[in-house]
Amino acid sequence: MNLFNTFIFSLILLDIKYYVFANDFTPAPRAGHIAILVDQKIIFVGGKLNDDTNSREIFFLDLQNELNLSSNDSNYFEFGAFNETIPSEIGGISLAASAVGIKNNLSMIEIFGGLTIVDQRSIQNGTNGTYPKSINSFFSINVQNATNNISINVFNDTIPNRPSSRYRVNSVMDKDSRFYVFGGSDTVNDTNMYIYDYWKDTWAVIQSVNAPSSISGYSATLLPNGQIFYIGGVTVENSSAYRDMNEASLKGNLQFAIINESIINRDPSYFLDHSLRYK
Repeated sequence: MNLFNTFIFSLILLDIKYYVFANDFTPAPRAGHIAILVDQKIIFVGGKLNDDTNSREIFFLDLQNELNLSSNDSNYFEFGAFNETIPSEIGGISLAASAVGIKNNLSMIEIFGGLTIVDQRSIQNGTNGTYPKSINSFFSINVQNATNNISINVFNDTIPNRPSSRYRVNSVMDKDSRFYVFGGSDTVNDTNMYIYDYWKDTWAVIQSVNAPSSISGYSATLLPNGQIFYIGGVTVENSSAYRDMNEASLKGNLQFAIINESIINRDPSYFLDHSLRYK
């Protein structure tokens, strides 16, 4: 099955079926998009389309319908489009990093990096055409809860220490609005942790202790105790070499440690380009 030809909008939870009802807005099939829960909406950003372009769309799936456990009828969710798209100077994106936090009574999704499509001459065969290119753009989507309105802020790209271009990277944001970036494709030999502080509007580069070699296609999960679990993925140097499970402690000096994989009891290849959340 071709990943880019498949985008199934159906959910099954507790044996109750949910169907997406595409009312006035029907999103095209896509992959590599961002999907993140904010309030009572799943917000989708970008993604690669079937025509090999990347989308600038920002839309949502409304989850406000109540669960009716006593009914045999299906429950319906609806798609809707927001009033803004990804800024044209960034373009459509896929395989970008995202994390959400609450700032000034707004939900704010910060998005870094990813792939965009550019017109350029191929290095491999010298022909002109459109090709994917990794970027290090950094912007936020400010969501007004309980409304369908958003605003977009593109962060200053001249701030020192911003991470280099990369994709297939995951990020987390802590309670103090610090956004953490580690690894990702196009980052050979970069084992630093990059931290953006929203309130100071600064990037910091932290050299990690015992950091794994550059990884991509992993999940990053922030735990309440201040540790980040980096699960799965592959090495950037060898996309067929699956990574050990690692944890990064954010208390004091940044230190990595290998997780006892017997706790997970799964082949590491199961954890490539997956999603994992703490509950």
